[in-house]
Amino acid sequence: MNFALVFFFGSFMFVLTLLLQVGLGQSPLHAGLEAGPLALAFTTMSILGPRMAARFGPWSITIGAGLDVLGTVGLVLTGVRYGGHLTGWDLAPATAVIGLGQGMALPSLIGAALSHVPPERAGAAAGILTTTQQFGVASGVAIIGAVFYARLGPSRASSVSAMELAMVINAVVVLAAAGLTLLLPRRAAAPRIAGRRAAEEEATAEIGAGAVH
Repeated sequence: MNFALVFFFGSFMFVLTLLLQVGLGQSPLHAGLEAGPLALAFTTMSILGPRMAARFGPWSITIGAGLDVLGTVGLVLTGVRYGGHLTGWDLAPATAVIGLGQGMALPSLIGAALSHVPPERAGAAAGILTTTQQFGVASGVAIIGAVFYARLGPSRASSVSAMELAMVINAVVVLAAAGLTLLLPRRAAAPRIAGRRAAEEEATAEIGAGAVH
């Protein structure tokens, strides 16, 4: 599920950027402003995420993945509704929901993955987790990006159609990830606080940097 969630998020960010700048012809500044609600939602939930993880345990991962599904479906429906008249601000509500979902799921998922790691091995475990996440991001960009470009045509409407197809595939991927989260133990194991927190912070910083690149 870790691979699936970062596969989704990496490809989502890639397709969103291409849609806004290549498909809709916006400047980088304009596209960045329209991605503001996504960034704000992600940042806010990343700050609140650890508290929610402490309160809800693995359910916070399930809830976050569920929000990702809703946001992705929202992107597809928005594209269908507006077609060639789509603007980045039309996508803002759906992208904000995805930001909330990823901000909630990723820190909790990292914590769950590292919860049984002894403190003396926390650094190595975080490195393995980060490598897996970076591979997931790269795979998402390569696979979903290829799907997007295969559907992309010269018209504005074709870029929206390409986004819709890419997001339909992403919705299936993240829905599968949400289903897998139900297999997680509903009771968190006794935390090894010092080692786990250090590893969580390192892994979260690495995946955040990877998403930006």
